Amino acid sequence: MEVQFTENGPVYEVRSESGSTYQVDVEQVHCSCPDWRRRGHALGEQGCKHLRRTNLEIMAGQVPQPNGRFRR
Repeated sequence: MEVQFTENGPVYEVRSESGSTYQVDVEQVHCSCPDWRRRGHALGEQGCKHLRRTNLEIMAGQVPQPNGRFRR
């Protein structure tokens, strides 16, 4: 998966291995993927794999935080 920071604040684009691109909002804990649409909050606080990957990359400093700054 490839996570990219967008200009929409807390919204990131995640390109999956299948080539699909999903919008992930880390503040609203929401993803545009089919799994999130079907199961949504039943997935728990961690969310779908796209939300988890985005949060992991933010924590690892691989992509900026929603405020545009990298975690140190």
